[in-house]
Amino acid sequence: MDEMVLPAILRIAKAHRVRRAARLAELGLHPGQDSVLLLLAQMRGCSMRELAAALGIKAPTITKTVGRLVSAGFVERREVAGDQRKAALDLTAAGEAAAACVEALWRALDSDALADFDPEAEAHLRHMLDRIGQNILRGAADGGGLDGAAEQA
Repeated sequence: MDEMVLPAILRIAKAHRVRRAARLAELGLHPGQDSVLLLLAQMRGCSMRELAAALGIKAPTITKTVGRLVSAGFVERREVAGDQRKAALDLTAAGEAAAACVEALWRALDSDALADFDPEAEAHLRHMLDRIGQNILRGAADGGGLDGAAEQA
């Protein structure tokens, strides 16, 4: 049987996840918190709902993650004038420093992963990965594409 592409992508994702988690631990962070810090650096003063939507995750998940970042001193919640139910999220000075470290970490991981690639090969890889992602999403929108697989089994 020919080597399938998706298992290779999953192996790469797992290797990245393990290495990223180890490096994040050095910063006192857990996987997932890095994405929140980077996004908050771009979306200063956003609401929990806006942050969850931008990350494509559910509100309970972001509530827990933000709560941990607040407890660690990386994020602060501020009351929104005129609406005590809403809170605006922002980075503290420690959060800004952590976000800068996370960005440097992501750049280093990216650079390491593409160390032997010339710029043309990098561009081609990015294009191919984008196409794979679009194809997967298109397949999900079309009902998953499992009908043919069931018939072949």
